Amino acid sequence: MEKREIRFRAWDTFNSKIIDWELVKDCFRGLDWDTVVSDYLLMQYTGLKDKNGKEIYEGDIVKHDDFSGGACLRQPQRDSVVGWSSKNACFHLEGYQAYGMDKKFEVIGNIYSNPELLKG
Repeated sequence: MEKREIRFRAWDTFNSKIIDWELVKDCFRGLDWDTVVSDYLLMQYTGLKDKNGKEIYEGDIVKHDDFSGGACLRQPQRDSVVGWSSKNACFHLEGYQAYGMDKKFEVIGNIYSNPELLKG
């Protein structure tokens, strides 16, 4: 079984910016859980990288090609949000079944820094 690195980044709600893994570890050290939950929104690393080598995290917005072979639950769209499926215990693209994460994606933003990408 291949090991997957478990890491997070966080959306700092107070400063409206993404905090990378090392800062997350430093920021959370010594904080109580209520402070963490109210001030930071955690996003887990999927263990995957996009076609440009950028790490893909939960909450990222990715640009992708249409899926084929019946993998769609609805009409394909070009931009999708990476999410977690509790039902299937895996990361997925919202609106699609939990396969196809091996396709070539490009991270174009995330739901907190770039909410305008989800409009339209």
